Amino acid sequence: MQEQPTWEDIKQEAANLEIWFGERAGAVWMEKYDSVCGWFQQSLAGRQAAWTWLERTRQAIEQRDQFRSLDPPPRRRMFLRWLWRR
Repeated sequence: MQEQPTWEDIKQEAANLEIWFGERAGAVWMEKYDSVCGWFQQSLAGRQAAWTWLERTRQAIEQRDQFRSLDPPPRRRMFLRWLWRR
């Protein structure tokens, strides 16, 4: 059986993902700058839900970054490349 993550593990993973981690009135609040947020009770079920939320958020960030890598370069760079080739 896999060991359950502690709140410290969750807090560290949130920091790795640049997610704000706070505690208020027996609950944990996590928020990413782009309005992704989660609210979890300080209990075993809350820890499990928070860990799952962090995993899903990490996957979403990785997918977003893959799509961003497919974006064409900004027009200014394209124009400068065109000038350089002439």
